[in-house]
Formats: sequence, structure tokens, C-alpha cells
Amino acid sequence: QMVREHSCDLAIVSHLDENNGVESEILYDASAVCIMPASHPLAKKTIVTPLDIVGERFVSLPKGEKLRVDMDSVFKVTGVEAEPNIETSYSSITCSLVQQGVGIALVNPFVALGYFNETVAVRPFSQSLKHQAIVVYPSGKTLNRFSKAFVDSLKHTVSQQQSELKMLNL
Repeated sequence: QMVREHSCDLAIVSHLDENNGVESEILYDASAVCIMPASHPLAKKTIVTPLDIVGERFVSLPKGEKLRVDMDSVFKVTGVEAEPNIETSYSSITCSLVQQGVGIALVNPFVALGYFNETVAVRPFSQSLKHQAIVVYPSGKTLNRFSKAFVDSLKHTVSQQQSELKMLNL
């Protein structure tokens, strides 16, 4: 809304509503990954499926969030009941909880990248759960040079992180 009303030059959002009245550019479109403690039995798998999550302590986004709705839909379509034990609104908190051994989670791979170490394992998830980062700015307004430089810097960082994810087969 602030972008549409010209109260700010740009914003980064995870999804757009129809007829939003803003210009947009996708920074990335990536599939969710499964993150778990490195000692977890699922860390031995190359790909995690919905069936693998059944019975696991599971950390997730709260009900009603778009990505949670998508995740619940994947579980329903695949006939899996995977009710989260813990809900949190932020992938970074989710990853921290996983790092502390609280459970496993499906998260944005760009966030998971910051937690990938000897104590945490990250594996691809077999089903498509899309995470996006979208730059939005007011319709009909050209980005000023500072905003353009910021967006260019974001694109460069995303490109570097995409290369890291590719090297990790994620």
C-alpha cells in the first residue's frame, strides 16, 4: 500500500495481489527446502518427500499465510497429514529452532543458506513450494538512481546465493 501511495520508493514482498497498482520485478523464484539437524535420520536422504515428514516434530508458518496454505495443499494432495508442532512467522526463527534441535521445517532456501553448517542439513523437497522475492515500485514512476543501485546490489547478491545453492544441489 505504501508503494502504491508513493510513500516509499520500493518494497520487497513475497507475493502480489491481483490489480495491485504497482510495477514489479521478480528477484528470485525458488523451491522450498527441508532443513533439519545434521544428526537427523532424514539428513541421510538426498530428497525429502511429504511422507518423510509424517510423525516428525515439524516447525511451520502459521495458518493463513500464503506459503502455509500452499504447504497444506501439497500435504492434502499427497494424502499426508503433517500437523506442525510449532508455528512461527519468520524463516530465520524457524531455522534457529531447527538448529537448536526442535524439529524439521520447510523453508526458503535463501534463508536456509545462512544456517547450513556442520550442525544443520538442508535437503531439496520433492514437491514444489515456491518462495519468491519481488521488488515493487509505484506504477509510472522510474526508480531514482539510489533505488536502482540498491536493486542492482540485491540482484548481484541473489545471483551469488543462487550459485551457492546450485553448488549444494538445492
